[in-house]
Amino acid sequence: MSQRFLTILHVAHLSFVAVVLSRAAAHLANNPNVERAVLLYFVPPLIAAFLIAVNLINATNPAVIALCQIFLSLIAVAVLLAELPQVMPNLKPQFPGLPPQQDRILVFYFFAYFLYLWILLPPYLLGTSLYQHYRKRVAGISWTTCLAGSLTWLVTIGILLAISPRIAAKLF
Repeated sequence: MSQRFLTILHVAHLSFVAVVLSRAAAHLANNPNVERAVLLYFVPPLIAAFLIAVNLINATNPAVIALCQIFLSLIAVAVLLAELPQVMPNLKPQFPGLPPQQDRILVFYFFAYFLYLWILLPPYLLGTSLYQHYRKRVAGISWTTCLAGSLTWLVTIGILLAISPRIAAKLF
C-alpha cells in the first residue's frame, strides 16, 4: 500500500475515535451527577492520539502507532457497544446517580482499559523483549525483568480468573 493511503487510513481512524470519544465525553460532561474528575479518563486517549500524530509525522516508531491505535480502537468500540442496550442488557448500575446510558458508557470504557492494560499490553511488551533476548538482539527489557514480569502477569491472570465469578456477580 502506498504511504498516502496509509496516512488517509490513520486520519480516518483518528477522526472516528475523536467523534466517538467526544460524544461520550460530552454526554458525561452534560450530566450534573457525574464527577468532573471522571472526565480525566479521556486524557489517555488524547495522549495516544498525540503519540500517533507525532510518530506519523516523524515516521519513527511503528510499534507505538500500532499500540496506540489498538488502545484507541478498543475504547471507541467499547463506547459504541455501550450505546447498544441489547449488548449485556442486564448490566447492574455501577455508578450511583448516573442514568443507565452513561453508567454503561463508563463500565464499558473501564472494561476496555482493563482489557488493554492487563490482557493485551503485558504479553506484547514482555513477549517482544523475550523474543529479542531469544534471538540474541538488544531488547528493551532485561531478561530477568521479562521472566519476573511474565510470571507476575500469569499469576495475576490466574487470580483474576479465580475471582471472575465474584466480579460477574457484581456486574450482572
